[in-house]
Amino acid sequence: MNHAAKAFLGAALLFGGHSTEGKGGELKQDNALLFYVPFDSSADAEAGGAVGKVEGEVKYVRGMKGDAVMLDKKRGARISYNLATGFDPDEGTLMFWIKPHWSGDDGLAHDLAWVALGGEGYIRWSKGLADDRPQVNILWLYSNPNDRHAECDAKLFEENQWLHVATTWSAAETISRIYLNGDFKVKGTWADRPKGSWRSLLLGYYYEKCKQHADATIDEFYIFGRALASEEIQRYVGATS
Repeated sequence: MNHAAKAFLGAALLFGGHSTEGKGGELKQDNALLFYVPFDSSADAEAGGAVGKVEGEVKYVRGMKGDAVMLDKKRGARISYNLATGFDPDEGTLMFWIKPHWSGDDGLAHDLAWVALGGEGYIRWSKGLADDRPQVNILWLYSNPNDRHAECDAKLFEENQWLHVATTWSAAETISRIYLNGDFKVKGTWADRPKGSWRSLLLGYYYEKCKQHADATIDEFYIFGRALASEEIQRYVGATS
């Protein structure tokens, strides 16, 4: 596994009269940190060196910590990132705060994040896979090819309420896991390594004709080259909430 990680080392900021020291600060200095975007009035990554390419219209609003980015379906909002060469963690963690503009039982699919692979296939984080498929009200961590996935009920998603989503995976353990608000929900399969390095990350929607827009506000987006322990995720959520 390539740990070409670049930790973000910065001074503590003040928000709402409270210091953010300790609120995820230890994670920003983790040697396995590959990618981090705080969305503080910018879509650019503070770890990972990627510039956020904005399409449509995004809006920066108050988030869980500092600002967050609003990805509105009506404004066609999307942000894309070209990821560094060799970005191919065979174990890792992807996590973020989300305030959906919908409820988990709305019967519609919403793509939250999409990674295009350099070989073939993709890795996808979504609520439902498509509007016309069963289990549309399920949260998925899904990789194609080889059908690696974990899935859990999306009923905890409430319209305009913040929720923390964390997913971990390990090819060695052949396991993926989903945590919501720091609580472990389910484990699924994750055998082998997806073909090809991670080339790009898309937030908002996958392609122009796609109806499965995230339609949500996103904050504090992290990718690590290791699977965070349950206690680490719980500690981060508790400190940031």
